[in-house]
Amino acid sequence: MAGLICPGFLVLLVAILVLYFIEKGKRREAAYKAYRAGLANLTDDPNNPELRKRVLRLGREYSELMRGELGRTTFDEIALKNDIDAACAGAVNFHGRSIEDRLSKLQQLRADGYIDDAEYDRRRRSILDEI
Repeated sequence: MAGLICPGFLVLLVAILVLYFIEKGKRREAAYKAYRAGLANLTDDPNNPELRKRVLRLGREYSELMRGELGRTTFDEIALKNDIDAACAGAVNFHGRSIEDRLSKLQQLRADGYIDDAEYDRRRRSILDEI
């Protein structure tokens, strides 16, 4: 019986593998939650370039955990870009314009249905806070 593996060793090996996959699943779930939270923050602050970089990094970490040894693919990068662009879709670049012009443009965006009342109020407060 020297060629057979000890049953206790098999039990230990199976237990280690189960714990490994449980831990890997927890890391994936945590990475996914961090990425989704980052996208939500980016929706609230779409013109923040540092936040955008952070969300991209979080997305890449999540993609790598999902792909394992294969690493990220071009498709993953495109999916991340699409997610980030969607989170930033409400961004309007008003740089270099007067407060009056910016408020006027904001009113027009609301009137045209591009932003809702809550988004209008949030952005209006942000513009007025700059004064």
